[in-house]
Amino acid sequence: MRIAIALLLLSAAACTPPPAASPAMPAAAAISALPGSWRVTQVNGQPLPVTSPAERSVTIERASLLLAEGGAYTLTIAAHTSSEPAVDHAQRGRWTADATTLTTTPDAGEATRFTYTLTGAALSLRDEHGVVYTLVRS
Repeated sequence: MRIAIALLLLSAAACTPPPAASPAMPAAAAISALPGSWRVTQVNGQPLPVTSPAERSVTIERASLLLAEGGAYTLTIAAHTSSEPAVDHAQRGRWTADATTLTTTPDAGEATRFTYTLTGAALSLRDEHGVVYTLVRS
């Protein structure tokens, strides 16, 4: 199903250099602030719903990321194509973080790395293609 590409889009491995540390949030504080429920609000500065940067025929309606204290995560994306209604897709697994990298490892799949910046209530994730996802606490 082509909509599954939208789910893979948010879990693409990141290999870009890490962003500069946020002056508003030291590294240790940023890591401890990551757990919680996050809602994707923008992709490359464009508000949702937005056309998937990886698959032009897919529209991402909404997306959320739950990072649990114990290291579990759930990524949920509702996406559709012009010929299919919006469908929720979920991915579950484990997450870890260091000062600049958020790593997710799905239950069935390989680890994915995102460089991140956490400033106040906004979380920015950058994938290997330079696509930037902006999330806010939900």
